[in-house]
Amino acid sequence: MSSSILVSGSVAFDVIMSYGGNFSKTIDTTQGTISAAFLIQELKKYFGGCAANICYNLRLLEQSPILLGSVGCDFNLYKKDLETKGINTDFIKVHDDIYTAQAFITTDDSGSQLTSFYPGAMNSSYLNEIPDIKIDIAIISPDGYQGMMKRVEECTKRGIQFLFDPGQALPVFSREKLITCAENASFLAFNEYEWVFFQRVSGLTVDDLKQLGKIVIVTLGAEGSYIYSNEDEIFTPSIKGIKPIDPTGCGDAYRAGLLYGYTNGLNWTQSAQVATTMGAFAVQCFGTQNHTFNTKQLNIILEENFNFSLR
Repeated sequence: MSSSILVSGSVAFDVIMSYGGNFSKTIDTTQGTISAAFLIQELKKYFGGCAANICYNLRLLEQSPILLGSVGCDFNLYKKDLETKGINTDFIKVHDDIYTAQAFITTDDSGSQLTSFYPGAMNSSYLNEIPDIKIDIAIISPDGYQGMMKRVEECTKRGIQFLFDPGQALPVFSREKLITCAENASFLAFNEYEWVFFQRVSGLTVDDLKQLGKIVIVTLGAEGSYIYSNEDEIFTPSIKGIKPIDPTGCGDAYRAGLLYGYTNGLNWTQSAQVATTMGAFAVQCFGTQNHTFNTKQLNIILEENFNFSLR
């Protein structure tokens, strides 16, 4: 079954680099200013952006997501790639006077990352509108701040359940706006660092959010993930025995698994297990849209690790 999942957020190019050392041992902060140079061992440019990555993973799960985003004058090649993957581009707005967003991500040997991000056309996402079609659930992933707030308002007015996933956009939100987003969302998702940041800025704890009837998802990288609700606290361990290559996009794959599970009648435990397996596939490839699998491979991992499959 394929549900109407709206995925709003960034469509970007990812420049991914590998550093054969440890940032913490290389960066000297004792001088008050930082001047650091890293000899990059590998550099590759990929198609990325949180919303596009989530859509790619949903397509691997045979879903037909609705991608809503803003891009620039350099989008043509990326557009052909998305369409080849079966992702609808009808609701992507092209701005011919600016470039598409670009992320520059360097990962060291310990898995730590340094990221610089050029938002470009993404900052014009507030000019988009949610299409007037049936939508079962939406995810508001990292995007231009005005665009994210507009999506919150649109979903709230239309009664669309949405997952608020602010990610790296968190620092631009005030306490008041974070509380507004949390109060109107049905679900909230963070990695461990973002969760600590969100609580500090918003003043909201997991108990506060549970009392508001919210579902809170917190991913812990290789340590697994938690899903908190009024009814339960679900811990899902990571997949064992894999060889991680690049953590970039792992969280997007996880979120796609959650959305798939929720819209296809799985419980939260099963949804988290699918999400965790999706993240495991993603982390074993460079780039955010280069991993692939078939249903048989997915079910083998699910059965081996969780005694569960999608059959």
